[in-house]
Amino acid sequence: MSEPAASTKGEDTAVVEEPVKKAKEKPVQERRILSEDCEWNLAPVEKLTALCLKAIVKNFEKSPDLDKLPSKHRETVINSISIDLPLHIAGPIISDEDYWKRRSKARFLYASVANHGNSWKRLFFELHLKDVIEKFTPSSDESVMESGMKGLTEELKIGAPFVETLKLGQLRPINIVPKGDDDEKIPAEALKLLEGKKDEPLDHLNLGHILLHLGRLKDLSVYYGYVVFNTSVLDCGINFSWSLFGMTMKDAITFSQGLPSLNLVKMVIQASGVDDDRNLSHNQIKDSGARGVAKLLSSPKTTLQTLVLANNQISNEGVRCIGKSLQVNNTLLNLDLRLNHLYDYGGHLLFLCLIKNKTLAQLDVSGNGLENRSVIALAGLLKQNLPNLLKLDVSCNKLGDYGNEKPPTPLEKTSQSTANLLDVTKVVDVQKINDASGKILFEAISQNKVIWV
Repeated sequence: MSEPAASTKGEDTAVVEEPVKKAKEKPVQERRILSEDCEWNLAPVEKLTALCLKAIVKNFEKSPDLDKLPSKHRETVINSISIDLPLHIAGPIISDEDYWKRRSKARFLYASVANHGNSWKRLFFELHLKDVIEKFTPSSDESVMESGMKGLTEELKIGAPFVETLKLGQLRPINIVPKGDDDEKIPAEALKLLEGKKDEPLDHLNLGHILLHLGRLKDLSVYYGYVVFNTSVLDCGINFSWSLFGMTMKDAITFSQGLPSLNLVKMVIQASGVDDDRNLSHNQIKDSGARGVAKLLSSPKTTLQTLVLANNQISNEGVRCIGKSLQVNNTLLNLDLRLNHLYDYGGHLLFLCLIKNKTLAQLDVSGNGLENRSVIALAGLLKQNLPNLLKLDVSCNKLGDYGNEKPPTPLEKTSQSTANLLDVTKVVDVQKINDASGKILFEAISQNKVIWV
């Protein structure tokens, strides 16, 4: 009975030991449990560094601090930060161009970084402020305006350090449409419109306040018009109104208040409605006032093209100053001095000065008591054959009596210089030539091929 038991025990031992021997034959590194999915693998536990970086990105808005991060991890955090991060956090802290490139392309699809100094951060803030300002509608309600300007000011302070170019494609006029019930009090500006003054320009946003915060601004362009429903105001149909165009006096004053704080290299103002001509006729302007006008004409910044000083009291000294200023002015095209007190000597001085002017196209000196001295200087001016002077009005002047006397011989030999013209004038004055004036003018006009007298 004992033998079978031993035999059984031996058999059991043999059966158990055989697989153990086979398992020991395989290397340890080959013992793996693999699923049928060849791409499946047990995910390893994330490193503590990666977990920390995820936490930093998730809570960056609450604890925005990149300076304490090692440089090798900073790029990872920046590339993972949301592009919707508030600007008052992202602006001062994040300087990485890749982040601002992502943010700019998401918002301004067709923007070109080449137009913004090849800086994505500058591009974003310049276009962002442009968008904010263009969409801002000033209100006649002071409380509403105050709260709106407060938010706009915060945006300006955030973007100011990065903005060098600002090109405003529109400025919305003040909101004067009454809101609420019909019996609500209508602002005074709205009453003006109801009284039929719809074509008068409306006030716009106070640009002076905006410019005071943009200390780094170098290039400024402003369009004093309003874009209606993303369409140019020129095509707005029944919504068209001239009040959407133009700069008001208040706009000009507030705008000028912000300019001294800037170091602008370029400034463009469009659709402002600002005149490039001044009509100062019938104002009893005397020589002192004429000196002020001359100072304006001498300024290199002047853009005045038309100046009307008709029916004033400008005499020799005043016209002398105006004539001197015209020697350096290169913008004035039309000058009207009719019905003043130039008389012979004043006209003589004016015509001599105009020899050096290269832009004046029309001149009216009618009714000024011009006589022989003026005729000689005028003849010299006409013989210059200046291509710019096209129209000259010398009517209602005492240019001489009609007689049989001949013009003096020095006129034929005189050059066109100012000195020689003065000599000729003295000769004619001494000989008291009267009837020669017409012949002198006729001779000069016959040599001039451009002027209409």
